[in-house]
Amino acid sequence: MAERTFLEQLDDRNDEAWVRERLAAGNYNSRHASLAQEWLRSKEAARAEIASVKRVSRAEETLAIAKEALSIAKDANRIASEDLAAAQSSAASSAEAAASARSQATSSAEAAAAAREAAAAAREAASAARSQARWALWAAIIATMAVVIATKDQILALIFGNP
Repeated sequence: MAERTFLEQLDDRNDEAWVRERLAAGNYNSRHASLAQEWLRSKEAARAEIASVKRVSRAEETLAIAKEALSIAKDANRIASEDLAAAQSSAASSAEAAASARSQATSSAEAAAAAREAAAAAREAASAARSQARWALWAAIIATMAVVIATKDQILALIFGNP
């Protein structure tokens, strides 16, 4: 029956606390003591590698969430800008229509009615633009909150010093 190596015995036992206790008590000869210390270092290095991989994975996930939130915010701002431009154009058209109606109206009553209609249309367009801008603002706030939520682990680690 082949005898197992010292490192194989440590791997089979896989009890770091036990190995540390035996090292501290001086239960190993110098050769085995150095092998036991190297075995403990390799176990610690393996744990550090796993922790590093997890940190990188969290950072990549956070970056992906932040990029998605940025994309959503950009889309919301683009939509709000388009709606604002349409409302401004509508208001300008309404103002032109009011001016045209005033010049073409034969009586001041007709001109006043046309002006009131144009002003009402302009107010409606401005109200729609404000509403769209409000929705875009909420979309930007939600995107910002998504970034904060995605980076909460890094924020807590920065504050409390945990990896």
